[in-house]
Amino acid sequence: MARALSRECGEVVHLGPVFSAIDLVGRVRSRLSARLAGRAIAHDHGLALAREYGWRFASRIPPDADLVVAPAGSTQIAFLKTDVPILYTSDATFALMHGYHPLYSDLPERYVREAHEIERRALARAALVVYPSEWAARSARSDYGVPAEKIRVIPYGANLTRVPPREAALAAEREELRLLFVGGNWERKGGPLAFDVALALREAGWPARLTVCGCVPPSRYRADWVEVIPRLDKRKPEEEERLSRLMLQAAFLILPSLNECFGIVFCEASAHGTPSIATDTGGIAGAVRHGENGFLLPVGAGPGDFARKITEAFQDRDRYRRLVVGSRDAYESRLNWTTWARSACEAARGVVERGGPRGTLKY
Repeated sequence: MARALSRECGEVVHLGPVFSAIDLVGRVRSRLSARLAGRAIAHDHGLALAREYGWRFASRIPPDADLVVAPAGSTQIAFLKTDVPILYTSDATFALMHGYHPLYSDLPERYVREAHEIERRALARAALVVYPSEWAARSARSDYGVPAEKIRVIPYGANLTRVPPREAALAAEREELRLLFVGGNWERKGGPLAFDVALALREAGWPARLTVCGCVPPSRYRADWVEVIPRLDKRKPEEEERLSRLMLQAAFLILPSLNECFGIVFCEASAHGTPSIATDTGGIAGAVRHGENGFLLPVGAGPGDFARKITEAFQDRDRYRRLVVGSRDAYESRLNWTTWARSACEAARGVVERGGPRGTLKY
């Protein structure tokens, strides 16, 4: 996001990170809880932390700045005092996350109250609010009363340093029914269902294979047709290249998530011309359009439902080809950071101009 803004909009000055003892204690407690109790503790929506961030970041804003961009920064801007307009972007609101995502479930009443206050203040402070999905935008309007004219829906992009040329993405051989699962949490990302889908395909006579990348499934999900790659670090060129090869080989990215706010991986699959099949939950519809770059199945759909949708598309080669082309088209037209930056910058110019001329845009 920052690189795209610097290319398309103007100079970007990073205001963080900043050290916070409050945040450090919260992180330590969360990690200890994850290790000892098997569950992390949400800690990033406290009023004390928000007030500290407010005065720390206020002193770092350059005097000639035109816009403050705060990605997922509700706590950072809730108490930020500045005359510089703020663009706030996130893939969800706290109202959506509470009770939906495991990290934000079963929370103390005080934490919930403070988190809602932080969200409300951040949305009020922002001159422009950008979400990647209508799911999130709708919550801002209905749960926090944000005026519609203050909100833009602009999908996020693929976090890839190198994207294969269009010709390479469209020419990739996808004759085998390979399913690719990419996620750091096997259960929450729907790994068990992805395994059962591949199994259902095999039982129906399809020689399907499943590649799991980003986590290690329990032993009961192992088979000779399942490949497990525990982790790939995209910051390392050779590992990003390996992920790229996996996507070019896959017939579908399968991610039947239990909860998902958007899903950058859908953008990355589309960049490779790889159709996605996922659960229609959270903000996934902001990335995957049914019939264009993949399919969305309702929450509660079973392995047979996924398997039928996959085989219907895959055995009709013309229909499958349209999905491949549609996936790459979706990446080029809307699921990339350049498009996001240009659209956000255009919307931000109006905000900056209303606040008075401040020279060349500087973020």
